[in-house]
Order: sequence, then structure tokens, then C-alpha cells
Amino acid sequence: MNDGTCEFLGCTFPVASNFDPDANVDDGSCLFPGCTNPEATNYDPTANDDDGSCILEGCIDSSASNFDPEANQDDGSCEYPGCTDAEAINYNPGANVDDGTWLFPGCLDSGAVS
Repeated sequence: MNDGTCEFLGCTFPVASNFDPDANVDDGSCLFPGCTNPEATNYDPTANDDDGSCILEGCIDSSASNFDPEANQDDGSCEYPGCTDAEAINYNPGANVDDGTWLFPGCLDSGAVS
């Protein structure tokens, strides 16, 4: 018989995922699921139990020069270096960052007179 002096340890916060309705003394074990990574766009400073919901934006294409292995949501920042001058013989239509490697047909002798 409980005369009211018994202590039942557990999580006493009803919003916690491990709330114990029988507990009358909080033991600090409460779990608050959410994103615990401060770099994520949906970081939850009240969460103490990472639930895998973190959204980390960046380039998610492994073929891009700025691929971010930590990212899980593409933010449109992927960079594909190459020649972006359509007049060059090595024009790369998939490039979105000009790397200065243009090759143009014609004389390559710097001492020649045109």
C-alpha cells in the first residue's frame, strides 16, 4: 500500500516520448525527439534524442566538384567546372562554372601575325 511517501522515478513530462504516468519524481531520463544537429535547417534546441529528421542542405550530386556528403537535401548549389564558352571547341554544356580551359580553333603561335 502506498501512503504517498513512495517515490517512483521516471520521466514526468507528458510531452516526452518516454513519459511514465506512474512516475512522481523526475529522474532526468526524458527523451524529446527531434533534430539535434545545429547545422540543420530544422534544428530543434529542445530535442535531446535525434530522430533522424535533420535536413542538411547542400550539393548531393557526387559528380559535382562541391559534393557535400553530409547533405541530404539539394539546395541547387552543385558546381560543374568546364568550358562555358559556346564558341570554344571544348564547350561543355553541362558546366555551370567556367574553369578557363577554353580552346578555340586557329593559330596558337603567339608570335604569328594575323
